[in-house]
Amino acid sequence: MPVAGGPRAGSTTTSETSPALSDREMEVVHREAERIKAEIDQRLALANSIMLKVRTEREAFRKDRDTAAQQEQAAQARQQDEGYRKEIAILESLSSKMALQHLLGLNDPDQAATMLMAMDTDRAKKIVESAKRGEDLARMKVIVQRLRDVSPSRGNDLRAEAIGEAP
Repeated sequence: MPVAGGPRAGSTTTSETSPALSDREMEVVHREAERIKAEIDQRLALANSIMLKVRTEREAFRKDRDTAAQQEQAAQARQQDEGYRKEIAILESLSSKMALQHLLGLNDPDQAATMLMAMDTDRAKKIVESAKRGEDLARMKVIVQRLRDVSPSRGNDLRAEAIGEAP
């Protein structure tokens, strides 16, 4: 019976088989490393392919979103333009005094000047002429000045009439 820790029957000593096992082990380790490297390369290529697809889809989504936003803005602009035209038509149909009160009721003199500019010149003239007293006349002068800043020729005509009506 073999002694514990000694060589077993039918086995060779490690010094004789070490170099052969080392070469085989090295070959197995080398093949395993190549297999792992190939697997990593495949996974990396798949990850890159997925990232490219995600980037492409994200860019397409961004373009679709931007297009939808532009279309929405265009639709809102058309609605606002239509509403603005309707407001001008209503102002032109009101009496000069009522139109004046509406324009003076706006908090923004630039907006009032823009509305006057959009109106027919004769109609705008009548509205400006209807500002005859104190605060109404002073506010109308500001509006006409803003109108003049935007459109000098139109502003001069309306301003002369507004100043001409001063008490």
